[in-house]
Formats: sequence, C-alpha cells, structure tokens
Amino acid sequence: MMAVQDRPSRRARIAVAAGIGILATVAAHAHLTLFENVLGFDFTWPWRAARILLTGSNPYQVIRPAGVFPFDAYFKYPLPAALVALPFARLSGAGAAAAFGGISAGLLTYGLTEQSWGRLFILMSPPFVDVLFSGQWSTLLMAGALVPAVSWVAVCKPTVGLAVFAYRPNRWALLGGAILLAVSFVVLPSWLSDWLDILRRDDLARWYMAPVALIGGPVLLLALLRWRRPEARYLLLISVTPHVLWFYTAFLVMLIAQTRREAQIMSLLSVAAWFGCSWWLAGRTFNAVGASFAGYWLLGFMFVPALVMVLHRPNEGTVPAWLERRVSSLPGWLRGTPAATPISD
Repeated sequence: MMAVQDRPSRRARIAVAAGIGILATVAAHAHLTLFENVLGFDFTWPWRAARILLTGSNPYQVIRPAGVFPFDAYFKYPLPAALVALPFARLSGAGAAAAFGGISAGLLTYGLTEQSWGRLFILMSPPFVDVLFSGQWSTLLMAGALVPAVSWVAVCKPTVGLAVFAYRPNRWALLGGAILLAVSFVVLPSWLSDWLDILRRDDLARWYMAPVALIGGPVLLLALLRWRRPEARYLLLISVTPHVLWFYTAFLVMLIAQTRREAQIMSLLSVAAWFGCSWWLAGRTFNAVGASFAGYWLLGFMFVPALVMVLHRPNEGTVPAWLERRVSSLPGWLRGTPAATPISD
C-alpha cells in the first residue's frame, strides 16, 4: 500500500485539477463551436430549463419537441438538474456546456488523485472525451462518488444516482440532496408531477436498457460476490439500471480502476471498444440499431473487465452496522471479512 507521505499533496491536486479543468473547458468550447454547432449538445436541455426558470416559467411546459436536435425532445431531467445549471444560464449554449464540463473534469481529477496520480489515465479515453464533448453528466457524477462534498449531485440523475450514493454513502449526499430537492419544490411546486408526466408521454423504453439485459449481461451480477466493496455495489447498480448504452454512460464504469495499471487497461480497452463500435455502426443511426446501441462492445470491453477487476479483490470493506448484523448468519465465503469498525447506524 502507498505510504501516506507518497500521496499527492492537496495543493498539488488542486493545481492539477484546475489545469485539467481549464484545458477541458477550452477543448469542449472549441469542439462545440467549431464542429457541432448544436448549442450545448445534451447540456442544452438543463441550460434552456435554467434560462426559462429565470423568466418565472415552467420548463416542463415551455420545452416541447420541435425541429431537430437539440430541440427534438421534452425536458426529461428532474428540476434539480436545472438548478445546477443556473450558474451557467447567462452563458451561450456552448459556453455553458464547456464550463460545466470543465468544472466537472476538475472535480473528478481532484477525486481521482486522493491516493496517487495513476487513476488519471482514465481521462485519456474516448468515453471521457465523449462525456466532455456531448455535455453529459457522467464526469460530475463520478466526482460525486469520490468527493463527498459533491455527492448531492446524484439527485440530478436518479438513473445512476443510487450507484453514486452506494459507492460512498455520506451525510453530504443525504443533506445536500434533501436541500436541493426542497429548493426545487419551492421554485416550482409542481415539478415532480410535471416531470413524471413528461416521462410517461416520452418513449424512453426504446432508448434505455440495463446492461444485464444484454445477452451475457447477467454475468455482471457476480459483483454481488464482492458486496462489501463499494466499487462492487457501484458496478452492480449501474449494471441493473436502464440507461443509454453509449460511451458517455460507460465512462462511469472506469471508476472501478483503482491502480495505474488498471486505469491504463481500462483506457486501452475503451479505445478498442470505440473503434470496434465505430466499425459496427458503419454510418447507421441510433434509430436503426435500437436500444442496445454499442451495448455489446461496452459489455465485452468495459463492463466485464471491470467485473474481473472487482472479483480479483477480497470481499472486504466497511458496511453499515445494521447490515453487518443481518448478514452474520450467512456462510463465511459470502459474508467476506467483517470490517474492523462498521459504520455506525
């Protein structure tokens, strides 16, 4: 195990995080303005919702499918996502997405470097670039799993928010998430029913799919054998949660890498998955390939390797005391090694 004195200092971590955050912001803004010309790509929806809130209107009523991407769908996020986007509302669409992506990258960098610099290799991967250039939330959600003070962001994307909370349950997530939800109801009391109504009328089923639903996907349930480990619970919940099977969501799986070598392996495998998927798509659209999209490439080159990494680790970890009591009667091979000091109730 790395000695405490060999870990990066907090000052160094902050400096590197700031540098990567700035570079990510510049790169995302250049890409969105020079190559995409679609405002903030997927971040356009929370950005538009934030701007609508500032006018006193209801984004669930104002945003309607019209034209082409990114004006082809309802606002399908919970209102907390729009509140998080408020600081970026006065920027252009591309500027908002770039700033959001850069800040997310900086926060993730800080979280990844708690023990060493080695895990930063996951940022040298197509999934990270895809998250950054498409204005997606995976980078910020991963930062929330690693940095307790940011963990409240899980309520903005409940599809994977539970996995983020399972990785490192903490008071920041509970209290911060509760405050953000409370503020959401103060700002727009009807938002929950409005959001659920949007989800009912939108055909989400054709876009969302749980990795375990793929042929061979149930193998991911073997993560249960390492249930004491936070990364095992995290991988399991991501695997059973329906979401868009594409690289910006698969980036979440790269958090499983804990060492420099594992981060390098995951990064290289993601490159292979990217090229393989690009060859397989061969110009076809998402509508043509269905909900699985790149699912089998992601399963074989990212999810399963992440599972192998988890299974190579002992079933050890700190769990809540109430859970420790309930599993005490299970066979020893399934219980794993009990933690020396369980988390108090």
